[in-house]
Amino acid sequence: MNLPALEVHLQQARQMASNGDRRALAAFQDIVEQAPDCLEAQLFLSGVAMSEGRPRDALAQMRAASAQMPDNPHLRKSLAEAAAACGEIDEAISALRSAVSLAPYRYDAFLLLGKLLELRGDRHGAVRAYFRAVTRAQMAEQWLDEASIPARLRNDVLRAMAVVEAGRTEVLASLMSPLLERFGRDAMVRVQACFDGFLGNRAIASPEPEQKPKFLYFPDIPSRRYLDPASLPGVDGLAAAYPEIRDEASRLLQDGGSFQPFLEFGSKDRPEDYLASQQGTPRWDAYFFYRHGEVFADHLATCPATAAALQAFPLCRIPGHAPEICFSLLAPDSHILPHHGVSNIRVVVHLPLVVPEGCALKVAGEEHAWQPGCCMVFDDTFEHEAWNRSNQPRLILLMDAWNPYLTEAERLAMTELIEGIGEFNRG
Repeated sequence: MNLPALEVHLQQARQMASNGDRRALAAFQDIVEQAPDCLEAQLFLSGVAMSEGRPRDALAQMRAASAQMPDNPHLRKSLAEAAAACGEIDEAISALRSAVSLAPYRYDAFLLLGKLLELRGDRHGAVRAYFRAVTRAQMAEQWLDEASIPARLRNDVLRAMAVVEAGRTEVLASLMSPLLERFGRDAMVRVQACFDGFLGNRAIASPEPEQKPKFLYFPDIPSRRYLDPASLPGVDGLAAAYPEIRDEASRLLQDGGSFQPFLEFGSKDRPEDYLASQQGTPRWDAYFFYRHGEVFADHLATCPATAAALQAFPLCRIPGHAPEICFSLLAPDSHILPHHGVSNIRVVVHLPLVVPEGCALKVAGEEHAWQPGCCMVFDDTFEHEAWNRSNQPRLILLMDAWNPYLTEAERLAMTELIEGIGEFNRG
């Protein structure tokens, strides 16, 4: 069937369908027979077949449609629904995994995936998928309470919530077993306590009231606002490279390098809760070398002296999470308001590059004035703030490092635990 003729037939079939004319089914069937790749006809026939209780016919059409557009998450989910109705659970699960990979926001796809994994007896997989379904839906301000759940999904969503409530701790707790076997219980005492605190199985907290990690607290290590830079290997090399690093950062600033806002705001965040200014608009920008563990290779190439210094520094590396390294630019008349960091397993290192008068950092009430070329280290899980009260930009090299009071085994274990938590949260 040539294209003009196909369009005429489609218009006629659409009109019949919109009028409720039963001849629409035969019209679309005729189109598929003459034009087997007509996606619109395939979808219509699949929908009718599902509504009439003919899932095998629907599955045949959805397989053909998905083959044409394998990267379409909507088609992959529809294929999964038809396959599940036919009892083809493995095919349905495969299609759903593809759908959520293509569209991680599709909480409806995660919901069905959890249901099928539960049917398969994969309890841990079901918990992960259900968790993703519920959290993604609630991020979209859906499923916040029973009244906000569509009636057709209510039983499945409530079931998902119950499974997550019962299984989340069990799934996450299983992350510790291989670590205990690998490193031994004695080496993992503090890691176990940290993880128990994260799971809510044990009450642990810092003895310092100003220290409040947003993510997890590692117990039984010194709680110090500022740390001796000499406690971190590699700091001397970083300070020695100060002139070259400063020149690279200054050149970027003068040339209008690709600085971007340091903070990432969610839909419910208010910028004024994080930044303030006495007269204008505050700005905290960054030229990233790493963010959430992802490297900015082109930025490293642009700043070879900085890249070499970072290569020699023992960075905190947790895939998907750390390190966070950048030239941090605080604009004139800008104030980073008091806040807390995520975990005391790592500390923050500053190499001050350009520091006008009127710039300072305050950690739990203790003020520190940066000195160009002199590294400083602090624990950002203590409440801290920073300001630039001058009329010139303040520029530092900012990076993460492991807390020096963790053993090598503890660092490896915490890396694997955080990766496991991240994988669980991603579903």
